[in-house]
Amino acid sequence: MEQNISYWDSLADWFDKKQGDEGDLWHRALINPTVLRVLEAVDGQRVEDLDCGNGALARQLARRGAEVTGIDASARMTTLAERREASNPLGIRYHTSGATQLSILGDASFEAVVCNMGLMDIPYAEGAMAEAGLAPLGI
Repeated sequence: MEQNISYWDSLADWFDKKQGDEGDLWHRALINPTVLRVLEAVDGQRVEDLDCGNGALARQLARRGAEVTGIDASARMTTLAERREASNPLGIRYHTSGATQLSILGDASFEAVVCNMGLMDIPYAEGAMAEAGLAPLGI
């Protein structure tokens, strides 16, 4: 079971405008600083941004030196993220795929996987975590 993709496709343009390149106020002031502090140094690391939306966090990670791959189930979201990447290239690769269907990445490996504000929208979060190679932490 995957999240309602048509719902996110229909909200993608609004979400992209709201988030912009750095995230909305909540992300800039509260959410992303905490995520970035937990991740610590990402310079030179391969990082997967699962449920990446318009790629705002992926771009912040890339600016910190990470090699980032963004995954989102919404084709419209990944299109908008790719547009932002094309206008200001940071080397981020984006893929359209459900969080429980990461075979699109082949045998890729990552030092870190981040799913910032995404698990709450994935009906089978435990399956998404298993697919990303993560053990559930008491969820």
